[in-house]
Amino acid sequence: MIAGRLNRWLDGLADESGDHIVVMHGISSRVLRGIMAGYPVHPVHGAPIAPSLVQGSIALVENGEERVLYGSERGIEHA
Repeated sequence: MIAGRLNRWLDGLADESGDHIVVMHGISSRVLRGIMAGYPVHPVHGAPIAPSLVQGSIALVENGEERVLYGSERGIEHA
């Protein structure tokens, strides 16, 4: 359900140009980043799920690739 809602939201952005800043947390963030960065579909949940980031992290998804600009992913520090 989360992936469906996020895909509809992304489809609505198709007519808008420019960059977008999205502030979110939890599983919704992981699914959105998973969709935008092309992560594989999780076999149980049926949606692409990106790795968990610590609270306060900043990720950039650009041209289908994700970079953690600030924070931590899987114990790896980024600054």
